[in-house]
Amino acid sequence: MLPLLPAKHVAFAESILGLAAIVLEESGNREGRTLDELWEALRARTKKKIQVPDKVQFDDLVIVIDFLFMVGVMKQAADGRLRSATD
Repeated sequence: MLPLLPAKHVAFAESILGLAAIVLEESGNREGRTLDELWEALRARTKKKIQVPDKVQFDDLVIVIDFLFMVGVMKQAADGRLRSATD
């Protein structure tokens, strides 16, 4: 499980806040993405080694999306896609 905040030995991208920023970046377009599309985007970034830790699990993505909903920066569109609440 990801820690909430980065600590001395935890990289920012490996924290909930760091992964939340990446998820928001991936879902930031007006159309939004499904949960599966977000997961595939994170896996693609992991393969390319772009800002995503190797050990991100699907559970981590769900926790991050829950966090983003709780703080009000992500919403679900009528078609079920997830997108930034600021769009």
